[in-house]
Amino acid sequence: MFKAQGAARLSAPDIGQLVYRSPGLQLIFERISSGDKVNILDLGPPLSSNVEFFSSYHCRLYIADLLQSLPLVDTYWAESPAFSPMFPELLDFDESEQFDIILGWDIVNYLSEDSIRRFSRFIARHTKADALCFFSLLTHKEMAVQPAIHRILEEGSLHCEQHDCGSCASPRFTQSRLLELMKEFQAHRSFLLQNGRQEQVLRIR
Repeated sequence: MFKAQGAARLSAPDIGQLVYRSPGLQLIFERISSGDKVNILDLGPPLSSNVEFFSSYHCRLYIADLLQSLPLVDTYWAESPAFSPMFPELLDFDESEQFDIILGWDIVNYLSEDSIRRFSRFIARHTKADALCFFSLLTHKEMAVQPAIHRILEEGSLHCEQHDCGSCASPRFTQSRLLELMKEFQAHRSFLLQNGRQEQVLRIR
């Protein structure tokens, strides 16, 4: 069965574009292609092209668009230490919902460290024991104020759209720091890409 929750939409015209091979995403699709039905939580925007891509697989897709649900304070989310997102309210799926795949994209780059800790505790309750969680960390000193939009072109290939919206300091999380913040998870695979991204695939402890 395939089910997408959240209206699919196209992104606004992009300024910067980059197509690259994503070994982390390829690992995710090896799991999706196993033949078993999988529940997928996509924390990115509801792109019609991604919804169509997943429709050819035996899966149930839940689209959360989490970053667009968070209140934007000043220039970007992590600059508001008083901001305390209520993840149970923003991610309003059923309490008993369990996911096999979490597509976090670059969400952790735009949350404060305290918010990442709360996010980790919340999402761990909805993650199956053998689930895979995909995140893309930025290694450059600066990053765009708004997160990139990731379009899946094929298994293991991404089209990254980045709007010309200004820049801010990047948290430049290392794998060890991310795991310190997300104590409920452990490293599964890590890939350092030439485009300044470090892909992390995590599993629940």
